[in-house]
Amino acid sequence: MEQAVIIFGVTGLIGFTTKVVYTIIMSRNADHKLMRELPSILKLHANEHKSISHLLEVLQRSNLSHAKSKLLEKYSKAKENGYISAYELDTWHLMYDSYREMGGNGFIETLKEQIDDIPIRKE
Repeated sequence: MEQAVIIFGVTGLIGFTTKVVYTIIMSRNADHKLMRELPSILKLHANEHKSISHLLEVLQRSNLSHAKSKLLEKYSKAKENGYISAYELDTWHLMYDSYREMGGNGFIETLKEQIDDIPIRKE
């Protein structure tokens, strides 16, 4: 959820900056001072984009690590108990799907095969 809010905020910032630059360029009565400052504005925009892109990469790695940790934790608990509830198994699979979409590796895939073999306890 937090990552989605950041992405929408970043998208809005980039869109706003692009609109300002476009307005400056397209304005027939553009102030020459603004036109001279345009390269600085574009450089600032590019630097902000790099910073935001880096932040998003860090957040994705963090989310991936968190998902891996939670999947392993939930698997270990179910294995130790000797059962898993249908709800827990469904939640586990939803998180696993997200983990794979984020680029997760095959380690958790092995756990997926094993967690499916754990008996389901009725809630």
